[in-house]
Amino acid sequence: MCWITHSHSYGGAWIRETQRGVNGHQAPEMESRQGRLGLHIRLKRHELGLTQEALASRCRISRAHLSRIETGRYRLQLRTLDSLARILGFDPSTIT
Repeated sequence: MCWITHSHSYGGAWIRETQRGVNGHQAPEMESRQGRLGLHIRLKRHELGLTQEALASRCRISRAHLSRIETGRYRLQLRTLDSLARILGFDPSTIT
């Protein structure tokens, strides 16, 4: 089990992700906006108790696609971002 995959000052609070099975290749690149957005999506998904499969199904994308989004390896299409933001309840413009 990996207890701390990365730390990031985000929204005024330090976030330490404690997801099981995350390795260095799965941790998002925090230097890019897409990496920070991916981390935000992952954390919101965890807050709501959703699996990747459940969220991906609700957004009509594959679980693998969502995984790439969460790890910052894929740039989102506007339609997918809107869908994720609506389901997870966040404003994407607040992610800097």
